[in-house]
Amino acid sequence: QHTPALVITHVLPNSQASRARVLRPGEIIAAVNNEKVQTLADLRKAILQSKNKEFLTIRTDNNLYGVLSVDRIVKDEPMLSAQYFYKSSPLIEQLREEKRG
Repeated sequence: QHTPALVITHVLPNSQASRARVLRPGEIIAAVNNEKVQTLADLRKAILQSKNKEFLTIRTDNNLYGVLSVDRIVKDEPMLSAQYFYKSSPLIEQLREEKRG
């Protein structure tokens, strides 16, 4: 059997991930804030657990690190979703609400 993996397929220009210059298409996300992740459910859980932190630290399977501002991610999402024509994810909306709360 195959082990699940989170492969980065796209990095939007002007996003926090793009500015980090470490997270690139083809990289495999191994951990978020030191929590091992292999599935989308793992990733969502790790991000939500980080809601009270200022930064997300993303480690790839080859030990590259990207440090992203949670506030900037939440703040930039409406601009990015409008510019690239996608619906903002429920995860980002949940983060936004919890940051306000």
